[in-house]
Amino acid sequence: MKNQSHILLILTGNSLDSVRQQFGNFDAHFFAITNAQHTVYAICDKWPDEAVPDITQFDGIIFSGSAAMVDENKPWMQPATKLILMALEKEIPLLCICFGHQLLGLACQALVGPNPKGRALGSRQVTIIKNDDILLRDKPTKLWVQTSHRDVILSKSPHFEVLATAPHDPFHMIKAGKNAWGVQFHPEWNTNIMQSYLEARRAVFDKEWGENATEKEILDIKVSDEASRILLRFVDICRQEHHI
Repeated sequence: MKNQSHILLILTGNSLDSVRQQFGNFDAHFFAITNAQHTVYAICDKWPDEAVPDITQFDGIIFSGSAAMVDENKPWMQPATKLILMALEKEIPLLCICFGHQLLGLACQALVGPNPKGRALGSRQVTIIKNDDILLRDKPTKLWVQTSHRDVILSKSPHFEVLATAPHDPFHMIKAGKNAWGVQFHPEWNTNIMQSYLEARRAVFDKEWGENATEKEILDIKVSDEASRILLRFVDICRQEHHI
């Protein structure tokens, strides 16, 4: 058994400029939590001009979040979805986060689009309904997570099962196939990154939810250590001998 997993981290976008200045890009957020060896591939910048690394050479794959929206239909989104389908076929451990979660939904033939309940930004409590899953084993039924998204998975698909729900999102965490997971929240974010996102999105969020909505969310930020441990658990799954 290897002592360290080799993870392919696919960036589907970049963190906001003000966040990046303080805390680095999405890859830095992951590196701060995991002890895995990472190969970073910025799919949003390089596709379709550059070939993706051979995914079979990695113990697992993580798709990051993004400020992109699926209705933008950017050139790299379709091949990104095909890459997810390839990982599903080859049963390579796969964790899809936020926008990556939405791409997994698309790959599973679900509808994805703007949440009719509005944008989610801040700490949210999710309810785990399948805590016997290997990724969620020993997790509490309720846990706090950090969120920043407009789009969500809008429909159920026979190609995935729902693992966790949120008041604003019934498909907040899903599993497809043997070992592919999608989480709409950001397990790689701590409270400082969450506050930085809220401050950067203040004008947009206050316009949608009303004056002082952002300030209320900042005051309501919750520690999300259990969510971060889900990311660590995924790395452990990648490290397991029968996946290597």
